[in-house]
Amino acid sequence: MNSAMDQFGVVMTIVERPDQVEWAVQRLRRIYESVPLTLISDGDDNPRYPMIADAYGGTYQRGKRLKTPKHGAKWWERVFRAGLTQETPFVLKIDPDTSFNRPIRHWPEFDCFGTVTCRGSGQEHIQGGIQGFRRSAIEKIVASGICLRREFQDVAYWAWDSLFVPKWREQQYLSTDQLLRRVLLETSLSWGDWSEVRSWWMSAPSDPERFAITHAHKWMALSHRLT
Repeated sequence: MNSAMDQFGVVMTIVERPDQVEWAVQRLRRIYESVPLTLISDGDDNPRYPMIADAYGGTYQRGKRLKTPKHGAKWWERVFRAGLTQETPFVLKIDPDTSFNRPIRHWPEFDCFGTVTCRGSGQEHIQGGIQGFRRSAIEKIVASGICLRREFQDVAYWAWDSLFVPKWREQQYLSTDQLLRRVLLETSLSWGDWSEVRSWWMSAPSDPERFAITHAHKWMALSHRLT
């Protein structure tokens, strides 16, 4: 029987090289052999993706490219619906450069949790490498239909700095972190720090063993690949 700390599922969206994806899945399975795992490709149907999912007891969704402004917050809608199918009290959305280092010891009280960055400012958010959710929060978001609203197709609606807007419109860039912040604000859901994880933008902390989960390990992680 799983302990209370094992009652979570993992959703990983992927466009990265399969070796990086497999590395992250190996790190998960080294600690948790059977928690639900869903891999979702964002428009890249690499033939190794479903093979990795199958080899490590996960499921694979071949997804269309949604990480562009014209699709608004549908990227998050897909993540949330995948998390609901796992039927667990908690869902973790992680990137493929995320490392599970030890078992999780406790869960926070927030609706959404991870590593808070830009604290106290209008840009405060949960850093995107590791973002955790209570199932009740995901249910509220999906029931509201907010991720399907047309307003999210306009970069100016969710970008927290107007200086980004012209460039991001030109580049068709979508920030999932900034989208999520807007979704949480509009659904009156809480967010906060989870001391079990440490997620930074470009590099992992120098002491990852202190944390259950760390990000971002990127390609340097492959030099220490599990065998």
